[in-house]
Amino acid sequence: MNRKRLSLSLLSLLMAFSLLMGMLPAGADGRAVIGHVTVTNSSSVNIRAGGNTSYPVVSKGAPGAMYEAVGSASSGWWEIVLDDGSTGFISNKLTSFVPTGATAQPAVNTAGIRATVVVSYRTESGQIITTDYVQVAYGANILSANDNKVPGYTLVSNRRVTVNVGLDGVATPATVVYTYRAGGAVTAAPQGTVQVPIYYKDVFGSLLYTDYAYLTAGSRLIIPNNALVPPAYSLVGPQDIVVSVSASLVAMPSTVTFLYALNQMPTQAPAVQATVPVYYINNQGAFLNSTSVTLPVGYNTVTANSNLVPAGYMLISAASVGVNVAANGMATPGSVTFTYMQSITQAPPKTTTIPVYYKAEDGSQLNQAYVSVTQGNNAVQPQAGMAPAGYTLVSQPSVNVTVDGNGTANPGWVTFTYRAPAPPVTVNIPVIYRDHTGAQVNATTASVSSNVQNTVTANDALAPSGYVLVSPRKVTVTVNAQGITTPTQVVFTYQDPSTITEPTHLPDYVKAKPNPGSWPVYTGPGPDYYRVGNATLGGGTIRVYGREGGWVLIGYGLSNGGYRIGYVTADAIPASVQPPTLRLVRVPKSNVATSVFVDDPIVSKNRELSVRFEGGGHPFTLLGFLSTNWAYVEVDNFQGSGKPARGFIGRKNLGI
Repeated sequence: MNRKRLSLSLLSLLMAFSLLMGMLPAGADGRAVIGHVTVTNSSSVNIRAGGNTSYPVVSKGAPGAMYEAVGSASSGWWEIVLDDGSTGFISNKLTSFVPTGATAQPAVNTAGIRATVVVSYRTESGQIITTDYVQVAYGANILSANDNKVPGYTLVSNRRVTVNVGLDGVATPATVVYTYRAGGAVTAAPQGTVQVPIYYKDVFGSLLYTDYAYLTAGSRLIIPNNALVPPAYSLVGPQDIVVSVSASLVAMPSTVTFLYALNQMPTQAPAVQATVPVYYINNQGAFLNSTSVTLPVGYNTVTANSNLVPAGYMLISAASVGVNVAANGMATPGSVTFTYMQSITQAPPKTTTIPVYYKAEDGSQLNQAYVSVTQGNNAVQPQAGMAPAGYTLVSQPSVNVTVDGNGTANPGWVTFTYRAPAPPVTVNIPVIYRDHTGAQVNATTASVSSNVQNTVTANDALAPSGYVLVSPRKVTVTVNAQGITTPTQVVFTYQDPSTITEPTHLPDYVKAKPNPGSWPVYTGPGPDYYRVGNATLGGGTIRVYGREGGWVLIGYGLSNGGYRIGYVTADAIPASVQPPTLRLVRVPKSNVATSVFVDDPIVSKNRELSVRFEGGGHPFTLLGFLSTNWAYVEVDNFQGSGKPARGFIGRKNLGI
């Protein structure tokens, strides 16, 4: 060929190429679209910024995703247009390419060929949010995620997926999964659990699916869910894996991987089939679950699977439904629904018994018990008295035990650990006796220990004769492990009775058993005071308040359910009981309102002494107080008896 003819040939080729480029559609950036690229890999494919693996990843292409191609790289990469209008590069080894304008006309009528595709909207953990079913026609179909079906969620996977339907009416892929994130944030593991990723991979390490398990402390058997991988794959690795979670929620192993191999592809075209959605609802129309079945041409029977509905539901519709599949893959009916109703009665929860060990810090066992736990969550706490006195719990105060539907408890036993008490420390504490002026009149010591409750009691013999105690008679002293006492010393204060001018409260009582016999009871200290009927003390438990001369003020219950406070001779009180001297004053008072005079301020029923003083102005002698509500008083010539009587009226009635 001469130079002139060669130049003419090159010019003709350039003109033809220019005409061809003018006929191609334009891409998002004005570049010509040379064809469409579809991801054929079984797992997501990296889309990079340039035409080799040294470029950074800018996006991911899901299986079946289709993109417009605007060019190619010499290294075997297609330049494609992404959803946001930017471009990236994807390997031609993981995709298929169809040039623009290329068509493949089948030799048969394809107008009636349809397939049903399951469109699943899921969270990143694999939880189904909602499920849709879409009819697609023969050839290539582009499905796009519908955000309106999952309000409040953000799409994090590819929005567009290409589904191809062959002459046999089979859709590839048969299921499209769109992954969403709630509010744009990853859901955290529930309280008290650890999240363990479960990876489904092929034998070459490509990720097919990621699931998550939320595990509590203990050991759990993880079994693969084969429905999460494409149907062309079969499990070839371990059939199950044990994951152990420590009490601090550390999982071993921290991830689980199941391996799958791609089945050998059939050498002949598969038979026509139809995918029919199966819905499970309750009798109120609420959705319980859904699945799908793939049926061959002809008459088929679809049977309800009650394992797909919550426990406690019973089937109230027909258990089986007939579905006819035509030669073109059209199913009649196009879907199947099974209806359930919640049962009125349910099986009782499982119950089991687990041991509870009580141990010291050195591992030695202190005690053992058994506790019954029921199906679900149980809080097991230590029982009182199972560890020796003085031992302190140092392990967690409550352990959660879970019982499954088979009655198996996790954990199978509970251990509580205790710390032994420190050796007791004994010290001597100063005990000081002072008079009402603050002057010290005596001193002694008392031995107190850290392993008991210490009570130091005043000894009247160490105070001046005739003085009465005006501070508490008993003081509680505590000692810590370092021998430090609280308080650091005990002080008892006594006072000359002649200096007491203000009324005070009656002393705190002590309980005692009276000496055997029948002891007359008077309202005041001796027979010169009024006696209510034939009031007599004959036994039981009494309250001893204090001594006045040879008489003791006591309180005791009556056979009719009432109560009385009065005086008995000191001979009625056991020698082991040493009542304090009563600190009584004699302050003239008059009541300011109608008052009730009683010898029973303790129990309000069946009072044998209850006299009303109508109006105000009646004379009383105030002796002291019993409480914030009652004043202890004396009345002269009580009810014309010629004898005084002592009893109680309300403090407010004396204007106090």
